[in-house]
Amino acid sequence: MRSTFIADVAVRELTSHVDGRGCFTEIYRESWKSHPPYVQWNCVQSDACVLRGVHVHAVHHDYLFAASGTLVLGLHDIRPESATYAGSDMIVIEAGQPLVIAIPPSVRHGFYFPVPTIHVYAVSSYWNTDDELGCRFDCQELALD
Repeated sequence: MRSTFIADVAVRELTSHVDGRGCFTEIYRESWKSHPPYVQWNCVQSDACVLRGVHVHAVHHDYLFAASGTLVLGLHDIRPESATYAGSDMIVIEAGQPLVIAIPPSVRHGFYFPVPTIHVYAVSSYWNTDDELGCRFDCQELALD
């Protein structure tokens, strides 16, 4: 497992097994985790040139994977106690080079999809509007392109 610039954001490179029938990629193992259990899984289809976010969660962890297409993930750390407080990072996740990303609470994140994309994500707490905090995608504090 490797990390991004943002502390506690975990990036795991995955291995796809391709044969004459197609492709198999293992995206989650209980033994990989270093976070609370995931209680809800979601699948999202986005058209090309779609921006989702930017948002942050005070309580739950996120875990995401691009099943098809390309996801550009923007991250911004708002945890005052973090070594990377106020830092930003961007990660490109492509289905052809699979990665999973685990995002802890209080790390802002947003998604841009340059091509039609399907991504799967899990959360450690059930969806709750009180834990869905947004900000403008072009907020200068984010320092994201």
